[in-house]
Amino acid sequence: MLSIILSGLFGLVISVAITFIASKLSNKVTLAYWIVNPLLGILGAIAANYLLGGQYGPVLFGQTILPMLAGALVLPGVGSWTINFIKKKSS
Repeated sequence: MLSIILSGLFGLVISVAITFIASKLSNKVTLAYWIVNPLLGILGAIAANYLLGGQYGPVLFGQTILPMLAGALVLPGVGSWTINFIKKKSS
C-alpha cells in the first residue's frame, strides 16, 4: 500500500511540475490539462513502477525512479496529445 502511495505522489509531483512549466511557456494550457495530466501522471507512475519495478535505474524508498519518471511523463503526454486532437477536431 505504501508503494502505491509513494509512486502516486511521485507521479503527481512530476506531472504537475511539467504542466506548470508548459503553462508558463504556452498560453494553450487550459483547465483540461490541469485535470487530466496529474491523474494520468499518477496512473503512469504506479503502472510503470509495478510493471518494471526493481529492474531499471536507481531506487529511492524502495521505488525505482526511472520507470516512474517515464510513466509520469509518457502517459500525461498521451493525454495532452489527445486533448489537442479533440480541440482540433471540434474547431
